[in-house]
Amino acid sequence: PSSLIIKEISAYPTRQEIGGPYYWLFALYFLGGLLFCILRLMGGCANLSGPKKNQIGFLIFAMLMGVISSFIAFASIIYLPNLSYLAFYAFEVAYLTFTAYAIVKHRLMDIKVVISRTAAWVLATALLMGIYFGGVWLYLSYVSREIGAWFLTGNAIYGIMVGEMFHRIRLFFQTSSDKLFLRGKYDYYKELSEASSRVVARLSVPEILKVLYDTFYNVVEIGNPRIYLPENFGEVGGKTERYVYYDRETSRPRKDVEGIEEGGELVKELKEKRKVRFGVKEMEAAVVVPCFTEEKLTAIMVLGPKLTEEGYTDEDLRLLGILGSQAAVALDHTRYIEEYRETQEKLYRSEKLASIGKLAGAIGHDLRNPLGVIKNSVFFLNLKLGEGGADEKVKKHIGIIEKEVETSTRIIEDILSFARVKMPELKAEDIGSLLKDSLYRIPVPEDIKVIKEIAEDLPPAMIDRGQIDQVFSNLILNAYQAMADGGTLKIKAKVNPTIVGKDRELEISFEDTGMGIPPEVLPKIFEPLFTTKVKGTGLGLSICHSIIEGHKGRLEVESTVGKGTTFRVRLPG
Repeated sequence: PSSLIIKEISAYPTRQEIGGPYYWLFALYFLGGLLFCILRLMGGCANLSGPKKNQIGFLIFAMLMGVISSFIAFASIIYLPNLSYLAFYAFEVAYLTFTAYAIVKHRLMDIKVVISRTAAWVLATALLMGIYFGGVWLYLSYVSREIGAWFLTGNAIYGIMVGEMFHRIRLFFQTSSDKLFLRGKYDYYKELSEASSRVVARLSVPEILKVLYDTFYNVVEIGNPRIYLPENFGEVGGKTERYVYYDRETSRPRKDVEGIEEGGELVKELKEKRKVRFGVKEMEAAVVVPCFTEEKLTAIMVLGPKLTEEGYTDEDLRLLGILGSQAAVALDHTRYIEEYRETQEKLYRSEKLASIGKLAGAIGHDLRNPLGVIKNSVFFLNLKLGEGGADEKVKKHIGIIEKEVETSTRIIEDILSFARVKMPELKAEDIGSLLKDSLYRIPVPEDIKVIKEIAEDLPPAMIDRGQIDQVFSNLILNAYQAMADGGTLKIKAKVNPTIVGKDRELEISFEDTGMGIPPEVLPKIFEPLFTTKVKGTGLGLSICHSIIEGHKGRLEVESTVGKGTTFRVRLPG
């Protein structure tokens, strides 16, 4: 654009640009852009592993070769006009070699894809051009050799037809060329059909999600696929307020990713039209596939663009629709299986608790009497030893007896409490006041800080005050014991914001910063007689669980080893 950048072109001995006074600005711009791209690639490469890391690594190395060759070219133009191009060509060859190696060896790009897409364009173009030239030949041979109004009209009509039909004709040839050139690894039409069968054969949500995500990533090669399920997916007959994203790795809902509102425009359109929605920009989605079970929207598949940068073909959408329908049926089926399993587990647990309760009651009563005798005898011994003096060693052992009697008495009280768990007598109570009373009765260790976050608008709850106080006290005491080296206990009480009206619930959480519970232990903590404490009975949390179930509520736990544990009590409002 200006002689200030390129002064002139020299044709002798070879074509050579002669830089102007400001050519260095262009060189900085060009090299700076390349280096910026390489740094961006290196930043992304640091978070990758496996084949992707190798692909990007070789691409970065190849680009560095390109930067060096460009630098040599710019240097020869600015400073050394007679510099031999041998070094430049050497680095260009290195650039091409490493790029080709990444493509062929590490599958940076599938050459077959290029062949398939090129074949589709060439065939579609050749067909339409053949029809056009054939029509022109027929007109000039048998109608008229003059280009008149009829000829121009025919051209205009054919041009409109080409504009309308070219995309569909190209997709037809693309589908055919994919089947011809991309058989085997990239023949995902067969894979999609088989994925539908694999989905139906699975009986759990994680297995179904694994099949779907593997299909999206490895078969169809889709960028950023996401699967959304109702937030209360595991509850049969529950009301859905929104759809939440289920993570590929954990097969669990991701709380840090925004969900899809049930009453939003997207869900309304999917339910009304029951068709694929294209180009949802706010979700960075190329297509959104609804998954219906009869009239119910069971899942939503949000799919980004294909990694080949091609659009979704009609056959793609047809097969994805079949896959979505099969997934919806399978997912809906798992809910009833989980409900059946949960019912069976509750029945087994209630029978087990009833048997243990009877045994615990009998043992507790039988042990209470001899412990009372031991306690009275120790009291009498202390009186006698106090009158005449006693050896310090004797006093020490009597103290040990007293301490162990107190421990045994507490264990027996736990056993009897377990045996006496009964139906709650419900009354409207203030949860905030009850929490304060529970905290007041249990001394706070010096190195533990307690933070209370109790909502001011907390409504009264229909509870048995004595039983819920027992639950709160047990959870607070457990939290203190889990933080032997100090820490923070955060107690929160609020109305669950996702449930409104008559179905609202109160959520009371106890979050400590203690040692945490190992994953292999976590599923067993509510089982009676299971404990990790040296002198524990394994009944405290089991009693708490039974009490909360008696209140038609839920007791939940989340824990991370080394970070802490959170118990959540959910009670009907």
